[in-house]
Amino acid sequence: MKCIVATFAFGLLAAAAVTASAQNAQAVSSHAIREVIREKLKVPPERWEELLRATALRDSAQRVPSPAKSAVEETTISADPLPESEMHAIVNPADPSNILVSAMRLNQGNQQEALLCPIYYSKDGGRSWNKSAFKNIPRETGALVAGGGDPVFAADADGKLYFSWINLYLLNFTSIYMGMFWVSSTDGGVTWDRAANDLIGRARIVSLSATEAFDKQWLATDRTSSPWRNTVYAAMFHPDPAGIKIAVRKKAPDSLGFTQTSVRVSSADFRFVQFASTAVDPQGGLHVTFFASRDSVTFSLYHALSTDGGSSFTAETKVSDVHFPRYSADERASSIAGLDTGRVYPCPHIVADHSQGASRGTLYMTWTGDGIDRYEGNGTDIFFSRSGDNGASWSPPLVVNDDPRGRARDQFHPSLAVNENGVIAVTWYDRRDDADNMKAHFSLSFSFDGGRSFAKNIPVTSQAMDFASAGTRNSGFTVGEYTQVVMTKTEAIPFWADGRKNDGDLNIMAAFIPIAPVSRVERIGTVAEGFRLDAVHPHPVAAESAVTWSIDVASPVQLRVSDALGRIVATLIDGAQRAGTHRTGFDARALAPGTYYLSLSTAAGTTTRSMVVAR
Repeated sequence: MKCIVATFAFGLLAAAAVTASAQNAQAVSSHAIREVIREKLKVPPERWEELLRATALRDSAQRVPSPAKSAVEETTISADPLPESEMHAIVNPADPSNILVSAMRLNQGNQQEALLCPIYYSKDGGRSWNKSAFKNIPRETGALVAGGGDPVFAADADGKLYFSWINLYLLNFTSIYMGMFWVSSTDGGVTWDRAANDLIGRARIVSLSATEAFDKQWLATDRTSSPWRNTVYAAMFHPDPAGIKIAVRKKAPDSLGFTQTSVRVSSADFRFVQFASTAVDPQGGLHVTFFASRDSVTFSLYHALSTDGGSSFTAETKVSDVHFPRYSADERASSIAGLDTGRVYPCPHIVADHSQGASRGTLYMTWTGDGIDRYEGNGTDIFFSRSGDNGASWSPPLVVNDDPRGRARDQFHPSLAVNENGVIAVTWYDRRDDADNMKAHFSLSFSFDGGRSFAKNIPVTSQAMDFASAGTRNSGFTVGEYTQVVMTKTEAIPFWADGRKNDGDLNIMAAFIPIAPVSRVERIGTVAEGFRLDAVHPHPVAAESAVTWSIDVASPVQLRVSDALGRIVATLIDGAQRAGTHRTGFDARALAPGTYYLSLSTAAGTTTRSMVVAR
């Protein structure tokens, strides 16, 4: 059997075209699930029917031969990396030097590991990275993964880490399942414990249909001193016989697993609902937001609040209307150029301010749209709104990206974080510099006044990626649907899928940006094990200095110095180097004082850090 992989990172959007009413809720939900299965797997229905006929034969005690082992192409992930996209990341609240990121890795040559979400962890603030041995595949023997994804992390107040994902898989050619799983780690992400009850939810699929489905989960933990401290919440899209809805399941700190019944968040009268985001405020209130429409004409973001640990929610309030490609009834476009239509959505994120300043308890939201109630002529922008009254009301949306108005340049896939001092960071893909609106950098902006205004946008990447070629190695999935920025007390750390080689190879990248009204990036590098750019000594550089760097395996290496404009001013190494730690001398006496950048390029990737020349 040939493994055909479909990425499972987008919501169950077929529900948008169906009317959800009390009379036909079950039919709506069944239709939505059936359609999304077709969309997600991208497998002709006759192939599924063949598998299901095989199931019937097996169930009637007639042997169905297993595929010969030689028919399965085993693929080893090595120095030739597979494309990775759509990631989530977290900083361990108990240890800010412990950072984790996971992305979706597509491997069409391995049925058992067709779509993995490898977990990378750092214990030195992102200076070096390792990969956990954990593999997010179903625990049952004989499971063949045909889809999946949606990696997401959370951490409790004691630093216990949680990781969740989705698998869509065929089990022993007898059953097809859609499962949402979870694991935990108490050693910073090195190893992961899998409970006997490792399911947040699971549905069996029969004849391309199921009675329920579980999709697009986001996790949040209560790290406050509330009665629900260390409770883990999962907000998700959960259609079932009662209709389509945003719902919450939770895991109490002393529980061995998540509750297996859902608490409804969204009202029953929405004709479309999806894309949950969730946050816990300083009092332990659980906030859930989602994207929805009651008439399939006007689409909006909504907010609901639970003050009893996720047992019930207030009626939703509107955050803002959202005008967006593919959804809005008068929308001129069905997609953003270079993105698969099925991967285009407003990417809403909510966070709560836990700082001790004047903005403590404020809620912040960001999303993508090409306007509020109509197309505004600027392409898609990054919008932002704030609430100081627990979501009862929201500020008029402002645009974070500061490129000139009146030009059709797209900004999309935003992410949002706020640190312990109340500084906000927003990141996104940004096409402002490309007249053809196809090549994108990654950008960031800070807010130092509780989201009332944003500083000058900071270009994070030194080289743009061309979205015309970004999906050539992952079946058109391109960069997926979301990115992630995390923060420490002193740094913002954005993570994104980067395809700057423009050959379809996508790598997880990270940057380390000092929190200040600055316009430079401190460090930028591939999130990968095997190479490090460790230190410059002495620093700042006055005359002669030395760069310490290391590689785990022998590799061609380039070590270069560039100025603030990106011009190469010195090449320190250009050739094959042995494995190990190296110390390379550098004479800066010919350079004018200022900021320069050291770039280490190896077969495993590239990393860059700043260097100051001062006399």
